[in-house]
Amino acid sequence: GPFLSMLETGEAAARFRHLVLVHGVRLGEELSYGETINQLLARWPGQLHYVPFVSRESWPQGLAGRIPAAIADGRLEQFVGLSLVPEQSQVMICGNPQMVRDTQEILLQRGLRKNLRRSPGEITVEHYW
Repeated sequence: GPFLSMLETGEAAARFRHLVLVHGVRLGEELSYGETINQLLARWPGQLHYVPFVSRESWPQGLAGRIPAAIADGRLEQFVGLSLVPEQSQVMICGNPQMVRDTQEILLQRGLRKNLRRSPGEITVEHYW
């Protein structure tokens, strides 16, 4: 996926102290790119955090449920041990339009701003099916 290409360039790792890859799927069997993700984790140990997120079943290596709910109730931050605050965060959201809208709304409520050409912010979005 495009998110892996972005990580593979190393540009994000050079710019940010911590990178959190939240990979959301409906079922655990849909988690893909495992070998590539493991290579990236080995390349940036302690800097890249991987959160497999499975919405329709329990997943022992990650989180279950919806991503926006895990941001709202703090489970995502607790899982990675990092705080999601405007002064230290840059969030890129890509996925189905409803997940993108719901996630963006939670982040806006927490004080993050949408990144616009005329007004830089902390949230960048892309809809993808």
